[in-house]
Amino acid sequence: MPEHSPDYPPLRRGWITSSSCGDGTLASVLAETAAGGWQGVAYTTAGACALREVHGEEGDARLRNTNGKEVDPSTVYELRLWCVDASSDESLLARELRWLNGTGGVEVTVRREAGAVDDGKAAAGESDLPCWYRHNSYLQHEASAPYKGSDTMTSIEVFTEENRYGNVVFADELMTGKWN
Repeated sequence: MPEHSPDYPPLRRGWITSSSCGDGTLASVLAETAAGGWQGVAYTTAGACALREVHGEEGDARLRNTNGKEVDPSTVYELRLWCVDASSDESLLARELRWLNGTGGVEVTVRREAGAVDDGKAAAGESDLPCWYRHNSYLQHEASAPYKGSDTMTSIEVFTEENRYGNVVFADELMTGKWN
């Protein structure tokens, strides 16, 4: 029986960063979205919903789902938002804001290894951890054949080194794509 090996993209070196975001409230995390386009997933007491955008004035940001309806913030107990706008920062691969009711918010970023885009001039930040990453994509719900590029959701898979056994371990996945 012939072996089949999936055609995965190669792992590349990078940095993953995690830092506190806001003052623990949903509103303070949403205030971090003032610049750029954001999409995501909100887990609410009425079920999970895909988010097409964060809109409104700073301090009064609102969530809109993919059906164009407002999401009542009082029903949200968990939130994942990812930046979908191209950044002028060429080293930035992915940026997510995450919030869990009662726990607070965090910003997670994945960057290319210094030198990949800036000849090694970028320095790792204090909270940066070395990682390996690769690009990934998923077929979105309700996609129908023939599939188009807009039917996929892109992401960055993050792996960390497991020194004890000389291998890598899946650590996280940050979404990067837009809902179709």
